Amino acid sequence: MTPEHIVIAGRSGVGNTTTAVNISAALAEERYRVAHVGYDPRRLSTAPLRGQGKLVACGEGCLKGSAACVVGYRGILCVEAGNGGEGEGTAVLGKLCHFEEIARHRLDYVIHDISGEPETVLSFLSETNEPWRLLVVTSADIASIHTLNDYIARFNELKAGKGRFGGVIANNLSGPFFESVVGDFIRETGAHLVANIPRSMMISVGEFCTLPLVEVAPQGHVTAVYRKLARAVAGGKDARIPSYLDERALAAWSLRWREIIDELEGGIVRDGAAI
Repeated sequence: MTPEHIVIAGRSGVGNTTTAVNISAALAEERYRVAHVGYDPRRLSTAPLRGQGKLVACGEGCLKGSAACVVGYRGILCVEAGNGGEGEGTAVLGKLCHFEEIARHRLDYVIHDISGEPETVLSFLSETNEPWRLLVVTSADIASIHTLNDYIARFNELKAGKGRFGGVIANNLSGPFFESVVGDFIRETGAHLVANIPRSMMISVGEFCTLPLVEVAPQGHVTAVYRKLARAVAGGKDARIPSYLDERALAAWSLRWREIIDELEGGIVRDGAAI
């Protein structure tokens, strides 16, 4: 059985790793066989999943030992493939797809945690012959939204090949207003919102403990969101390919939200954005 490769991507600092880690953990809870692959040269992506397990060289079957792996939380195969600066670790994806450890574990899903700009991430994805599904993580800040727009634009340029656009994950939103910002952009592009993950101090608790949130707070409301997100990933529903906003349309969209914020600061409420 060939595992499905799920690529969790987004701008650095948007919460990409936390999202990917908890998707992996929630899928493993559902008894799926999962590998989690990180590309950070610091090899921190799998830290919450591997516990006290020590990474060991994967062997010559994967870049002559430059990747490292260990079995972690609920049997997740934790692989760290980052071995250089930003984007350098991504070159190993094609080899990882045929890596003997992945084949031996008879996996259902391989979750790839890749932060960075779309030119880097999607360029190397387009070079692999393996089928993959892309989920883009964003928050409500303008830099993250611009990066999301760039991912959509780049995905359209590539004509995808074996890649599928799985949708958008809105992360770390602190209230209805910011949900409105992201939701409006998603409507403008025709993208599919897979999950809306609220801001929660419990996520920080998990990070401080170096554990997935589903383990730290198994009954928490954000944990329930991650489990729902994992079920959506397992459902495998294809999202429609969205349309990016060109420079003029993006500027107009940004101006409209600047005006809305000015009105809210002045005490004017419209469209329910402040409710």
